Amino acid sequence: MFQKAGTGVSIAVGQTVERVLHFRHPHLISLVGVTGHRERSHTRMKAEVVTKHLVFPVGNSNLHQGETIVLSNNDQVMPRAHTRMSYFFSPSSADEKDFMSSEVLQESLAQTLAVFWPVAGKFKERANRGLDIECGAEGIEFLDVRFEGSFHDELGDHQPKAALASLLPADLPAMATPASETPLLKVQLSRFKCGKVCLTVAMHHLVCDGKGVTDFVTTWANIASGKGISAPPHLDRSLLQARNPPRPSFDHIEYSTLPPPTPSAITTMVAKLFEFSPHRIQNLKGEANRGQDGMPFTAFDAIAGHVWKCVTKAREIDKSKHVKLGFAIDGRQRFAPPLPATYFGNVNFYGDLVSEPLSHAAACIQEAKVRVNDEYMRSALDWVELHTSPLNIFPGFDFFCSSDLALTSWSRFPAYETDFGWGKPTFFGIPAPGWDGLVIFLPSQYGPDSINVMVGLTEEHMNNLLNDPSFSPVFPQST
Repeated sequence: MFQKAGTGVSIAVGQTVERVLHFRHPHLISLVGVTGHRERSHTRMKAEVVTKHLVFPVGNSNLHQGETIVLSNNDQVMPRAHTRMSYFFSPSSADEKDFMSSEVLQESLAQTLAVFWPVAGKFKERANRGLDIECGAEGIEFLDVRFEGSFHDELGDHQPKAALASLLPADLPAMATPASETPLLKVQLSRFKCGKVCLTVAMHHLVCDGKGVTDFVTTWANIASGKGISAPPHLDRSLLQARNPPRPSFDHIEYSTLPPPTPSAITTMVAKLFEFSPHRIQNLKGEANRGQDGMPFTAFDAIAGHVWKCVTKAREIDKSKHVKLGFAIDGRQRFAPPLPATYFGNVNFYGDLVSEPLSHAAACIQEAKVRVNDEYMRSALDWVELHTSPLNIFPGFDFFCSSDLALTSWSRFPAYETDFGWGKPTFFGIPAPGWDGLVIFLPSQYGPDSINVMVGLTEEHMNNLLNDPSFSPVFPQST
């Protein structure tokens, strides 16, 4: 069903986080790496036991051998890096046997790969340096790690820190790694002496977006727990083909053919996790909707507008300056007709960039969301088609060490419903120590009406944010 290889082989566990962003920024890759390398020598958790396994799809491994999955133009413009998600689980009792059994997880992963069979393939480069997936039975690396310390002592506050890099699968390649050497998926199961377990999944972003990763993990959990497959993935990416001939009907200023400028100065970057309770969200919605005559602002509009304004203030940017907010929108239900809910790939589109005075933050966000409809997304696919190489397309806003901000929301992902058979997660997060200019909305351990918000800034600007009474930072409780 699956094969093990290299059992007992010692490998480095601590790893610099090179990239967590949903946009390509050539300068950020090495900068975050430098910061992580400075810290990891004295903050990396010490691994007691490390074993490496290779997991292969069950069944006929030759069924899709040599078949090519042609990636869409939306796939092509995603960052060539891995999306990382960490699920934390606690045993019901200290002596619970076979808690989050590695053997069960590997067997169920092998069955999951048979359903999501493109994930078991490898990248193949096009003449224009775009990538496709060549299907086959490549082994997926599954790492088993045991740490000497307790979870509470090392990571109990759930705040981003350099030690989180130890939860990442070792040897995740940098963005510059040749396509043929870049794994599509890597998994690490980390155990602490206190009994707590962390499962980290690193899926390459060209394979799928955040929702796709969540769908993969949910299917894996359902198979492991005996529930079976309730919703098979939709693997036909031709639904997002560019039109022939391409006919973009918008300017698509969310994209640019010019790389972002090099920052004039480099400084320490940090990230913090903040809790937004139902009461606080309702207050923000009420404030945003005061005097609003048209469509009411959603929780996303209100929180995004609030965070955007506070972050801009923390960066000490003049209030009269027009700044930009770029945020990802899941386009599955915005196409006409809608894509299947289980479409496996990237469907991340960005509306016309918000570039207005900050007093209109929520209204600008709402307006940008409304613009992203079927024609707009088809136009974006056509716009990319008309350019020579996807590597020559960059974000149309400069969020790193600059005045703009990038935002992505995973707050509706059913992370806390993920049950491999031993209970639901106690926490879900991103194993990253810090970045600048990116905000990520995450589901909360306190239920669907709360939201956790990760904010990455330079250390100086983060201190400004923490001391801003209008932001009123609240940190999640330790678990």
